[in-house]
Amino acid sequence: MKVVVFLGPTLSLGEAQARLKADYLPPVSQGDIVTLLDDPPDVIGIIDGYFERIPAVWHKEILLAMAQGVTLLGASSMGALRAAELCAFGMIGVGEIFERYRLGLLTDDDAVAIQHGPAEYGYEPLSEALVNMQASLERARETGLLSQRSFEVLLATASNTPYWQRSYSRLLADGRTLDVPSDELAALHKMPRVDQKRLDALALLDRIKALKVGARSITINYTTKLEALIERDRCLWRDDDIRVTSDALVNCLRLTGRDYLDLRLRAQATKMRLARLTEKSHGLPQVSEAKVLEFRRRRGLELEANFARWLRLNGQSRSSFREFLRLWLALDCGDAGTRTAERSETAGLNNEDLFLQLRLEGIYPAQLARAIAVERCYAAANPGEDHRLSDETLYRFFCQNVEFDDDLSFAERSADLGFADHASFAFWMTKLYLQHRRATGSQTSTAPVSPRDETDVPL
Repeated sequence: MKVVVFLGPTLSLGEAQARLKADYLPPVSQGDIVTLLDDPPDVIGIIDGYFERIPAVWHKEILLAMAQGVTLLGASSMGALRAAELCAFGMIGVGEIFERYRLGLLTDDDAVAIQHGPAEYGYEPLSEALVNMQASLERARETGLLSQRSFEVLLATASNTPYWQRSYSRLLADGRTLDVPSDELAALHKMPRVDQKRLDALALLDRIKALKVGARSITINYTTKLEALIERDRCLWRDDDIRVTSDALVNCLRLTGRDYLDLRLRAQATKMRLARLTEKSHGLPQVSEAKVLEFRRRRGLELEANFARWLRLNGQSRSSFREFLRLWLALDCGDAGTRTAERSETAGLNNEDLFLQLRLEGIYPAQLARAIAVERCYAAANPGEDHRLSDETLYRFFCQNVEFDDDLSFAERSADLGFADHASFAFWMTKLYLQHRRATGSQTSTAPVSPRDETDVPL
């Protein structure tokens, strides 16, 4: 049984691994479950998940996974929230926190939210979750350490504190200012605290261990918004909070200017040629094992470790690789990138058409590395510093960097390159500017800078 669990600050990785053998991934975010469906696991468990700075996992992608027969379970944090919202559709909720959300006894999302450190420090919690504080206060009341009045006062002040400022030390300090008896506060300080999120996370792992796979499949409507999510937010690379989605890679390609426009022409020519081959042959032939072995041998990929690395560098799973090889062989491997199409014919291209062209030409790893460098640079920028530049300055920098003449206005160039809107174009030009500034050590220079051709992507 193939199991994937999204885990962060709720439970240490070592404790989780000792409880259940599974593939543990960082806290879930928007697009992560869609990405898993390229090679779907049997079971997905959601414990922790991102929100605010990184878009939260979308309900419809969870439904999409269940529609493909994947069993979904949730507990403790983001998992409890999504399970309470989707249990009617078959998502399995586990634990006390889930039950309280399901019954309406908990309603605020921030009751499970905390501030925490980065992955390299084990997502160390920097604040306390309200659900844990409430569980501790309830135990103190039940054991006679707190009166009903003190319980209500302390729970109310904890609830009114922003989630990133919640802690037991602050709760005790607030209690003193609110006339909670000192002996009760002293008893609360000494009592063992309840970590309800951890308890529920362990219960989820135990539930998965006892699970008999055979999830009932559900039917969902493929709405335009769902299709846009699949197209736009598939996660291609991730390192803790830093991620490169399909849309991010395409936007970085757009920042290459004419190179991007030329890529679109080549991708459209490939798409048209594949359509003609499919029509002529009534479908493309399947790939034999001999062809797979020949492809690997010619590229020095006989060793499994080398092949696995090649797959990672090219954003492929073993199943998607066979489809890629099928197309590659149909195109006679070599000349797919030499044909061109008319600009007017490229309107129907999607992200996967562009990625196929990059893979056919062998430049997907370098372009992904470039996008990773842009996102890492933006993430490393001082959050307190104002990076906003005027549209005129950004556009002048962009045109010089990609050697464009100012033959189109800002708005016209944004539309020409396919950015969603004016703001999106400005946002990605700012990212390019920050990467350039970091590479050159310059604050204002707009001299062109070429990205490093890095194919050893840290995946």
